Amino acid sequence: MLFSDSAFKGKVIVIGAGAAGMYAAYLLHQQGINVQVLEASDRYGGRIKSLQGFSDFEIELGAEEIHGERSLWYDMVRHSGAQLITEDLSELYYFNGAVKTYAQATENTFFNKVLEVMDSFRSYTGNDISAEAYGNISGINTAVQHLYNGMVGNEMGSSNAEVGMYGLREIEEKWASGKIDSRIKDRSLLSVLEQTFADVLDKIILNSPVTSIDYTASKITVTNSNGQLFEADKVIVTVPLTVLKSNEISFTPALTAERVNAFDRIGMDRGIKIILKFTERFWPSSTSYIYSEGNVPIYWATGAGGRSANDNLLTAFVCGTKADFLASQGEGMIPIILSELDALFGDATLNYVTHHIQDWREEDFIHGAYSYNKPGTGNAREIIAKNIDSKVYFAGEATHTEGHFATVHGAMETALRAVHEILETVS
Repeated sequence: MLFSDSAFKGKVIVIGAGAAGMYAAYLLHQQGINVQVLEASDRYGGRIKSLQGFSDFEIELGAEEIHGERSLWYDMVRHSGAQLITEDLSELYYFNGAVKTYAQATENTFFNKVLEVMDSFRSYTGNDISAEAYGNISGINTAVQHLYNGMVGNEMGSSNAEVGMYGLREIEEKWASGKIDSRIKDRSLLSVLEQTFADVLDKIILNSPVTSIDYTASKITVTNSNGQLFEADKVIVTVPLTVLKSNEISFTPALTAERVNAFDRIGMDRGIKIILKFTERFWPSSTSYIYSEGNVPIYWATGAGGRSANDNLLTAFVCGTKADFLASQGEGMIPIILSELDALFGDATLNYVTHHIQDWREEDFIHGAYSYNKPGTGNAREIIAKNIDSKVYFAGEATHTEGHFATVHGAMETALRAVHEILETVS
């Protein structure tokens, strides 16, 4: 049992049907609490989204890796019966004009300096400067700065110029979910959500963007863009950080300046996945990740680990300013990317078939990849995570305060925290 008997018997409205919102609704429903979920878009899942029909398996357009083997999310995926891929495939690194294996790369002093700097994040004691500034101070050579950005800034959902050192140190210090990353082989992450939370799917109202939350009275009034009013005793807000920043939802009474300022101290930039299909595989069969020097910091073999029997697919993943540039090119980003792959392997353009672009900045009611700590983020996540008057609660990956932000399991952990807080109150 996750919870002991609770005195709370009121109604809860959950705003947002991503991983955090669906899990919060599931937990409340399991306790016999009257719960309703209002989702702005025409689908549930949030930043978990799959592409069907492009290949002989469902391709993840949002969250893809399950980070760690000790988390709520990992346990749910295992319990669903999904087959996990944890194969240790090879990484490739492009620098000094050639693609190198890890063994070849570690023969280079410049590359080893990047690894040394990354290993030092946990013990960092300086000011909260950017990862880029720290790399410069530490002597990372210009020949491998793109690798440093691909393994750090882009991985964090932005670039090294925007990511703060205290946030990187926090992840190293507080990460508790394990080190084994895995992917699902035989189904989609969305199907796991659907299976696990089947009992609350009928609690979700789609196409219901919330525009205002009035918690002045004892009953909270939630209004959507259609003018519909909903009443509840408690509300859990699980929308992405970008939605809170944009004031798409008004609060009465207004949110404090401290909380609004906290929103702005956390970053959430554009993130794009481009799925590329080719007639032939021109990269080594054992390849997992490919770190590049161009506008796309990293590619991975989408069908690796036996996911695809027929298709030769690469996923390009790019965040921050590089993503902004590619987005400004529209469909013109594809020849740019193919040209860069040609420089790595020589055969990309010749073998290109088609593509699919998922730009999360353009996704309605999401507007970005995931949150990261900027220099000066400080205690912003703690401020956002605090409930208001034991009426309005906040969950979602951006409210995680223990190093698991920007992950699905982190989002679920915040939902668990919010539900705990509610069930500790008296209706």
